[in-house]
Amino acid sequence: MPYERVGYKRLYEALGCSAETIKELTLRVNMPRGIVAEVYFGPTPRFGKQIYKVDKYLVPNIANSVIIDDSKSQFFTEIICWKQVHASDAVSEALKRGEPLALGELETLGRSIQEDFLVAADLIAGVIGLRGHRQLVIRLINET
Repeated sequence: MPYERVGYKRLYEALGCSAETIKELTLRVNMPRGIVAEVYFGPTPRFGKQIYKVDKYLVPNIANSVIIDDSKSQFFTEIICWKQVHASDAVSEALKRGEPLALGELETLGRSIQEDFLVAADLIAGVIGLRGHRQLVIRLINET
């Protein structure tokens, strides 16, 4: 039975930070239950940057939104948690062919362990915020 990788990602804007002394830093941590957490600090996140519009505050009858364009940011913290899971031969072969139904099957496997990913990402973000600096993880831009 082949293995496939499922995961979860958080991207933070590191407010007021820049890469003057170091260009990039990547850490890898083996967590319980077979989860691997990778942390990236730097200007170019591994899975890219995104632009989208979100509500800034929930105020009735007042349109108040902000456009987040993280491409203007200079420094990011990216937390990626992933795990190798058993997939059937059919799903693995369908993934290699690029069939969208196989992605849905893999997503179902990922959702079954989503809570483990959330706990691992919370733990890593908490350690960074408490032992490093809270500016590294204060503004969440995206999670997928």
